Amino acid sequence: MESPVGGSGAPVGRHSHTAVMHGATMIIFGGIDASDAFLNDLWTIDMTGYVASWVPASPSVLKPTPRKGHSAAIIGELMYVFGGIDNTGRLLSELWAFNMTDSQWSQVDCGDKVPQPRQQHTATTLHEGMYVFGGKSGFYLGDLWRFSPGACWESVSATNVPTARSDHTASVWTRSDGSSALVVLGGISNDRRLDDFFVFDADAGSW
Repeated sequence: MESPVGGSGAPVGRHSHTAVMHGATMIIFGGIDASDAFLNDLWTIDMTGYVASWVPASPSVLKPTPRKGHSAAIIGELMYVFGGIDNTGRLLSELWAFNMTDSQWSQVDCGDKVPQPRQQHTATTLHEGMYVFGGKSGFYLGDLWRFSPGACWESVSATNVPTARSDHTASVWTRSDGSSALVVLGGISNDRRLDDFFVFDADAGSW
């Protein structure tokens, strides 16, 4: 197995973090390390040269608090980080944006219309928006929200909604006709491991 070379070291071992791709660059954020310390560091790996490098941020610049169980998705030149849980056990509903152009964080203010705090959900980029589904907030969630840059959050009403769940996966399926849909697989609901499979058609508004 290959390891990143060069750059300025490598991230510590962790879990419950996020990793997303922006072109040929993987961006890793947050999670929890082997000593159960919550993290808010950000690393990139250039997959063309396979180089791990630290993304510096000025101490005076705002950035997300340490967290795990959050989500991350790319829209354009921004990585959006939503939700998670911090080291006090507080569930989060914050939305942050990391700008890949200037390596700066900013918090996105959407007022009171935001999804309830959650962890272990998914966030997926589809039709130039970010779809957040499910997770846990003291109980399992089965709601679907769309974030659109410039328009903030919108609760998505749909038919044939999947069972509430967390720890599932969500991916984008590009059909042969060029249209796209959101695909959700598995997860946990009321301590039951799920093996079901759902497709959300954003144009039709149905699962």
